[in-house]
Amino acid sequence: MRFIGMLFCVLSVLCASTLAQSNAIPFVNLALSPTSVAPGSQAVTLTVTGTGFAPTAVLKWNRSPRLTKVISNTELEATINASDVAKARTASVTVTNPPPGGGTSNVVFFPIRVPSLAVAMTGKQVFSGATVTAVGDFNNDGKLDVVWYGNGLLNVSFGNGNGTFQTPISTTVSQFQVDQLITGDFNGDGKLDVVAIESMGSSWMAQIYLGNGNGTITQSGTISTSSGGGAANFVVSADFNQDGYADLYLTASNLGSQWFSIPLGKGDGTFSYGWGYLEQWVGGYGMAAVGDFNGDGKLDIAAPDWSTTEIFLGDGDGNFKNPGTTFGGNNPYLITADMNHDGKLDLILDNCIALGNGNGTFSFAGCGAYSGQTAAVGDFNGDGHLDVAVTGAILLGAGDGTFLNSYRINGGGAGEVGDFNNDGMLDMISPNGVLLLQTTAGLSPTSLVFGNQNVGTKSSPQTATLTNVGASALAINGISIAGTGYANFKQTNNCGLSLAAGTSCAINVTFSPKAPGTFSPSMKVSYKGVGSPQKVALTGTGVAP
Repeated sequence: MRFIGMLFCVLSVLCASTLAQSNAIPFVNLALSPTSVAPGSQAVTLTVTGTGFAPTAVLKWNRSPRLTKVISNTELEATINASDVAKARTASVTVTNPPPGGGTSNVVFFPIRVPSLAVAMTGKQVFSGATVTAVGDFNNDGKLDVVWYGNGLLNVSFGNGNGTFQTPISTTVSQFQVDQLITGDFNGDGKLDVVAIESMGSSWMAQIYLGNGNGTITQSGTISTSSGGGAANFVVSADFNQDGYADLYLTASNLGSQWFSIPLGKGDGTFSYGWGYLEQWVGGYGMAAVGDFNGDGKLDIAAPDWSTTEIFLGDGDGNFKNPGTTFGGNNPYLITADMNHDGKLDLILDNCIALGNGNGTFSFAGCGAYSGQTAAVGDFNGDGHLDVAVTGAILLGAGDGTFLNSYRINGGGAGEVGDFNNDGMLDMISPNGVLLLQTTAGLSPTSLVFGNQNVGTKSSPQTATLTNVGASALAINGISIAGTGYANFKQTNNCGLSLAAGTSCAINVTFSPKAPGTFSPSMKVSYKGVGSPQKVALTGTGVAP
């Protein structure tokens, strides 16, 4: 019996040792170095930081492996060839660990583009009725697709790589409203899956949909999150226990109690409940930021508690220490990235940056001019510094934890980031299905309202400004007014046929009603470039003297 017991212990140790050698799904920080390069650059040594890098991990550039040197489980370097950065486009960077366990990391985008001092975007409705969107490559063709919810359907729309999309492939969602979507490979088959936070009345649940690689998805399972009322729920995915299976951070609420839990993935699209944290009578947890905040190679969680931000340090097996750090901040949407190039993850809350000290604590730095829900982070203008997209604006980072300038987004709110026309400039898809493509021509404002004007009189002029944010001259094809009552409006401008890089011109519009009534034409600015033509809505009412 003693021999058997000793043998069992030896076998147990061997088994534990074998299990301990299982590779994690790598996690890549939003902090590539360099962050972007100009087209035609020489070969680049790309430094990638994160967690869970196995000794034989390989960096993949648009799904193709590159020569990789693993420095530690939190850092690696890869050689990016001159041919990889020869022309303007955006590369998808991932890190893959081999079996046992292992898998492919989250995607980080690397723009190859000419830098600019400003950012302009133009919006176009592409998914009618959409209320929530998420981005991924569902058919593995290297082009970004969008999964979106609208009108009771969960839709997958394949991207064509030029800013257009194919007819959506739809799946019925039974009587529930979808409030959030995330993508990931939750059953390890190399095909993108979806987790949807769905609600009906005061009940929420996480619904798992497994992708089949052809745009169709199959409902796999449900994780109930709350009942009885409370705050809306949120979900984030990462391999918290480093076993090679994707896990979830999932919030829940029930009247005066709010909490989050860590459902651990089983590798087949199902989950088992793991660690959880409960609060009483607080505002409710929101969208967490996940990363290694104290440099120990284990994933941590920054959880927004609506009025504060709490830092939960992970121990690498799916458990977390109760928050040892709490600091102010009232934005329920957090993103983490290295905003000042010091190798330490920072936090973006609304329009402000909290710089990481590398030990799980943070210090507030700069704030941008426009406040709004934090939506995305990326190098939007190609200057080598990460920028922040909030609802309705892009905040250009200075590279030191502060912001340089801020630019309004025309045509829709901010959303998930990606280069949908592969021109090297990062775009976005808003939750309401508006595609925001970067362009070199910025036109603002998007509307001019003249109010009441006596018939037979002329209003004071109102001005729209056209700005060329590109690196070369902008060819202007024409400026005109068309639509209902167009003859009551006139425009004059100093734009000419070409607008030099980095300059602006003024378009002055007047309203002279010829008869009573309300008129609403549009002024159209046509140019050579993405998003042409752009329009300014005009409104004015003619009244009898």
